[in-house]
Amino acid sequence: MRHMAKRPGLKIVDTSDLDDDDWAAVNRLFRVYEAEGSDAFWEALRKLDDDDPVRYVKAICAFFPTDMAEALKDALAEAGITPEEALERLRKAQRKADSPASTKR
Repeated sequence: MRHMAKRPGLKIVDTSDLDDDDWAAVNRLFRVYEAEGSDAFWEALRKLDDDDPVRYVKAICAFFPTDMAEALKDALAEAGITPEEALERLRKAQRKADSPASTKR
């Protein structure tokens, strides 16, 4: 039986916002990377984006938090939105989503 050396390079860096389902997705992606390499990792990540865009963002932030933070800051700046404004919009949307009225139809 041939033993494969661990592939260097990919690390799970930021786990602060991961719930159990996010962890499962991140671990699946990491196993794909270790077993099949970076091309398979990126393909699995694209599939996750197609299947569950929110989990995709959380997973990619776990692997590349600094890059994602910089990309977000750049996109906000291009849109003329300060980080503080973006956080306030996010909080407002979360409060609305969490309110009992949002679940009634």
